[in-house]
Amino acid sequence: MSFCHARDQLLGTLILLKTPFNFVHTPDIIGGNSGSPVVNTAGEFVGIIFDGNLASLVLDFAYEDRVARAISVDCRAIIEAMMADVPVIVREGLSFGYRYPYINEHTGQFVREGDLGPAMLDMIQSRDRYSPRDWISRNMTCVTATAILQEHLQRTAEAAGERWTRGIVRKTSGLDGQHYLNPADRAMFEDDYRFIASAIRS
Repeated sequence: MSFCHARDQLLGTLILLKTPFNFVHTPDIIGGNSGSPVVNTAGEFVGIIFDGNLASLVLDFAYEDRVARAISVDCRAIIEAMMADVPVIVREGLSFGYRYPYINEHTGQFVREGDLGPAMLDMIQSRDRYSPRDWISRNMTCVTATAILQEHLQRTAEAAGERWTRGIVRKTSGLDGQHYLNPADRAMFEDDYRFIASAIRS
């Protein structure tokens, strides 16, 4: 089986080639920061740190931003891959052995490094048993995530004797950044955005 044929079988859906996959930046990271979220100046999630260059090793002792760089996966690439119905393989033991709940029998598998080759062939040949797009659409949309978060916040507030006044609003990520699902919701947070902007050093 040729690589191109296997790739087409595995993907099944086109991935937007303009989607950014990784980016480099200058946060003060140390070993063990892999998996940490990256936020922009608006407090929006934009990626996940997964590596650093050789010069970043000095950050264990002192901050340096001339040559030290962290490498992060762009959240838009994560979204694009999942919604393109691409099953995933994650190295067994990554992030201190934590087994991400969204890597499951529907979306992909955890694999030891020595088993990577056979696992890739098995995934290609058994592509039909995976349905990441369907699973993510049912379990990981902004609507689902907001409902789960709201349930916990409301329960905590009510347990503390606080009055619950209204539900939280929904945000969604796209190729051009994050947006409120209902654009009119942004007006409620203009004062907060101005405060965040004023607190960030230029």
